[in-house]
Amino acid sequence: MCSSETTTAITIIIASYNRAPILDKSLTNLATLDTDGIDLSIVVVDNNSSDSTSEVIASHLDKLPLVHLHEANPGKNNAINKALNECELNDVVLFTDDDISPNTNWLKTVAKSIRDYPKTSVFGGPVQMIWPQSTPEWIKSVEDNVYPQHDRGDQPHLYPEKTTPIGVNFWVRKEIFTEHGFRYDGKIGPTPKIKKRIMGSETSFLLMLKKAGFHIQYIPGDSVGHYVTPDQITRTYVLNRARTHGRFLARIGHPFSKVELYRQNKLFWWIAEKASVLSLYAVYYISNLQPSMEKKIQTQVFNIRWIAYHKELLQNAESIYAERYEKQNSSTEIS
Repeated sequence: MCSSETTTAITIIIASYNRAPILDKSLTNLATLDTDGIDLSIVVVDNNSSDSTSEVIASHLDKLPLVHLHEANPGKNNAINKALNECELNDVVLFTDDDISPNTNWLKTVAKSIRDYPKTSVFGGPVQMIWPQSTPEWIKSVEDNVYPQHDRGDQPHLYPEKTTPIGVNFWVRKEIFTEHGFRYDGKIGPTPKIKKRIMGSETSFLLMLKKAGFHIQYIPGDSVGHYVTPDQITRTYVLNRARTHGRFLARIGHPFSKVELYRQNKLFWWIAEKASVLSLYAVYYISNLQPSMEKKIQTQVFNIRWIAYHKELLQNAESIYAERYEKQNSSTEIS
């Protein structure tokens, strides 16, 4: 469909794997959006689910302008790339998750940002968590480090250098894909049945855009509610999130990675990394003696994150460092 001066054409892309009940809830919420002046299409990619995801999507075909795709190759980023490669994208591509409750005027806010910032190609907006009633008190101690809440205030501004929106609420002009050819990294992000997943699906993509010279504009106002499910307020979940975050930090080149030491003396580098892992493990186990659950979980999240970071470097240093140098050498500015 074509857009006119009074219409903004938006494509929403959602990837989903084995989350039929929450996807059903999210699609029901999307049906309540104000679409006046919006030419909307919604692409839902089923990432080879074994539950009733396909049936849920089919049940909403008469209520929403849905496109239903199937991606057998596991991984959220592979599912998103499927949509980018096979769908006719509208002028604006809006990314979100399968567990959301957006404000009714969400699409209006997106459309207005496109008009207000005609020279900007990448945008992000606020996200608020929707907590279960049974949320334990200790969650508050790690809320900012584990859960994707995102609120940068009530004034529009450019994101700082190493800061990005989160995957629940960001949008780009389609030229990012159709003219510049950007795609998501299939090696990063949620991947079914792969134990050592690496967090950072959207973050790695957005950092790539920043390195290429694109600025990202924060748009305050209508937020997207992000459901937290009961299985996501457990100690096991919180520590697993910390692990995947640590692996991601190793992959993107956190300053602690000692690149020059690795190049100059691999033995000393190996000793330094091993010493870091051992000291972090020691603090982790000692923290079990802490009577306060809040302080205990804070310490354990911190230590598990950095244990995973150093172990990822120890296991994959050559490929990580080689890829980083390659990206640095091939990076170009886009005006």
